[in-house]
Amino acid sequence: FDKRVDRARISRKKIERALPFIQLLGSIPFVRMIGMSGGVSMMNAGYADDIDFFISASAGRLWTTRICLLAGAEFFGLRRKRHSHRVKDMFCFNLFFEETDLTVPKEKQNPYIAHEIVQMKPIIVKNEAYSRFLVANQWVARFFPNSHRLNSVQNTALYGENVYSEQHTNRSNKYKRNTNYIGDVIEFLCKKVQLFVMERHRTNERITDTQLWFFPRDFEKKLKKKNVI
Repeated sequence: FDKRVDRARISRKKIERALPFIQLLGSIPFVRMIGMSGGVSMMNAGYADDIDFFISASAGRLWTTRICLLAGAEFFGLRRKRHSHRVKDMFCFNLFFEETDLTVPKEKQNPYIAHEIVQMKPIIVKNEAYSRFLVANQWVARFFPNSHRLNSVQNTALYGENVYSEQHTNRSNKYKRNTNYIGDVIEFLCKKVQLFVMERHRTNERITDTQLWFFPRDFEKKLKKKNVI
């Protein structure tokens, strides 16, 4: 019990220190949501732990968003670097979802990922990104049917504010890809540069046109090996 109380205190301090920088990074125009995940979001972080983040990016600006966030964290001295052993309070951007594709892939729909979604704390939210993310991942209710977050979003969608109209897909004309030529060129270059750098250090990354999963030490795989999930 004492350890749990101590970890909650440590987590609160980490959040307080991180908030000003998260707010600055959230001002990047392509960022739709910054959510805190992992041990800190569950108020169960150790003193030396880093801070994990989930990012939702605007349509067609996935790679531009990532490079902007990495550059911003680097500028503030908060970016967790590859193979670094001292990661206390460093920012680790684990997940990037483009707003046109907010649904977790079927092969990832398991209790572990569901738990991460339920526990995530949204810090920066634009254009109802968090509500749309939850509605796009209603499969989570199979594992956590009593989650107050999921239930509140479902009720909102049914009884009032049109949070997200499509029940079976999270693609919408409202969030179609940008067609700005200069922006598209920048996005293309950002993607090429980052993929080139990643190629030398590929581990467990999952990279698609609309989602990026970065987990060098994938805890989910450990659970699967032990038949936990």
